Amino acid sequence: MKTFPLFLLCFLALALSAPAGVEKTAKYLHNLGEDKIGSTVSVEVSHVVPVKDVNEIAEEYGIAFFTVHTINEDTANHGGVIQSIVLKEEAERFQKRYGLMPETTRGRDRTVDTRIYRATLHEGMGDRYCLLDSEEAGKLAVDFKLAMEAEREAKKEEGDSEKRERMKEKVRDAIEERENGKGKGKGKGKGRSGDSEDTVKGRRPN
Repeated sequence: MKTFPLFLLCFLALALSAPAGVEKTAKYLHNLGEDKIGSTVSVEVSHVVPVKDVNEIAEEYGIAFFTVHTINEDTANHGGVIQSIVLKEEAERFQKRYGLMPETTRGRDRTVDTRIYRATLHEGMGDRYCLLDSEEAGKLAVDFKLAMEAEREAKKEEGDSEKRERMKEKVRDAIEERENGKGKGKGKGKGRSGDSEDTVKGRRPN
């Protein structure tokens, strides 16, 4: 008879019993999305926010990053965030479709309007997972990632080189200071032994 660890049984139970609303949230994907990598997933989106500091560089590679805010449609609670990578030329359309601010429907119970977003789940560049808006966006994202890693490595090597130069400079300064100290010591020695010949012989000079 086969036995399974308790944590595995709990994991399977959670995955099998998760309500549909939970499955369409970023939190669900970050926690249980490992088996869905490379697959098309759906999330309920309230709004998206462009990652401006990253996009200043990413747009040079033809892509744009957005933080996607999700909603649990069963509870109307915030469902966490996940990054989405879209083509640069699709960025404006993307933010218009999903909005830069959440919209609400007034009524007896105010609710946040959502739209379904379908994309491919992929390993993230900072977060655990991200969404690829298209296959082309995924290819460009790989180029961007490699370029950023190469730049970080170059900066690290540059930093290490600067540290080495500073250490060498400190050593040179220490040697120079020591040599100068020796020179001063030699000068003082000459002064002490440099009395007149008469004084050395025990005669006072006239």
